[in-house]
Amino acid sequence: MIPIDIIIPVYGALDKLGETLAHLEEFTSPDDFNLFIIDDAGPEWEPPQTSLKYFYHRNERNIGFGRTLNFGAQLGSSSLICFLNSDCLVTQNWLSNMVRWFNDKEVGVVGARLVFPKGSLHGRPGRIQHAGVARMNGGIPYHPHMHEASDLPVVMRTREVNAVTGALLMTRRDLFEELEGFSTIFIQSAFEDVDYCWRVREKGFKVIYDPEVLAFHYVNSSGAHAMSGRNLRKLLGRWGGLESDENLFDIGEDNKRKLPVSRIRAGEDSGRDGTRSRDKPRVRLDKRL
Repeated sequence: MIPIDIIIPVYGALDKLGETLAHLEEFTSPDDFNLFIIDDAGPEWEPPQTSLKYFYHRNERNIGFGRTLNFGAQLGSSSLICFLNSDCLVTQNWLSNMVRWFNDKEVGVVGARLVFPKGSLHGRPGRIQHAGVARMNGGIPYHPHMHEASDLPVVMRTREVNAVTGALLMTRRDLFEELEGFSTIFIQSAFEDVDYCWRVREKGFKVIYDPEVLAFHYVNSSGAHAMSGRNLRKLLGRWGGLESDENLFDIGEDNKRKLPVSRIRAGEDSGRDGTRSRDKPRVRLDKRL
C-alpha cells in the first residue's frame, strides 16, 4: 500500500492528541502513512510521547479550520489524503478498509463509523456519534442514528451517501485540489466537511459511509463549534433549499426531522463565488443514489 498523507489539525485538546497518536501507533504501520500535525496557533504545548515520525507546523496566527486543513494537505504528495481530528481514535484495520474503496475510480470520499468513547461529554460510551450525515428538507444536515447502539443493523450497513463527517475522512488528492480543498467561507469548524462532500457529489463522485472503518470520537474537544449557527446560514446560502435525503439512512416518514423554518435565511450569505446566492439556481443533489 502506498503511504497515505494523514493531516491532524490541532487547536487545544492536547491531552486527546496524545491518545490519538497512541492509537495511530498501535493500529497503523508506520510505513503506510506520512503524518502532518498542523497547530492553528492554539495554546503552547509539549509534544506527546510517541515513536511516530511526523512533520509539525504551527501557524503564526489562527487562520481557521478549513485553511489549516488545506495548508496541511499542501505539504504532502500522496494520491490519498486522510483528515483525522485530534480527538479521534482509530482501531484495527481502519486504514486498509478506507484505502480499498479507492480502487473504484468513482469513489471520491470515504467516511467512518464513529462511536463515543468513555469520557466523552457528548454521548454515552459505545453509542453512535456518526453514521453518515443526512439532511432534512431545506438542506439542514444532521447526524442520523446518533446516540443509538453502535452495532444496530441500520448503522452496520455500508451506504453511498451525500456527506460524511470530516473527523475521519479520506479523499483523492487530485479531486481535493481540483475543488480547491475545504471552503474558507466558514468560521472556526462547522460544515466545511458537508460542503466539501456535496461538491464532490456535484462532480459526480461517490461518497461512501463504511461501518467497517471504526473509530472513537470525543467530539469538539477544542470547543471550536461556537459559530455553527452562522456557518449553517452560510451553507444554506450557498446551496439553497436541498431536499431531504433521509431515505438513504432507512429513516421512515414518521421519524424524519422537521425543518425549523425560523433558522433558515438562505439568501443572507455568500455563494460559492462570493456573491449572494438569492438569485442562484438551486443545485439538486441525489436523494436516491
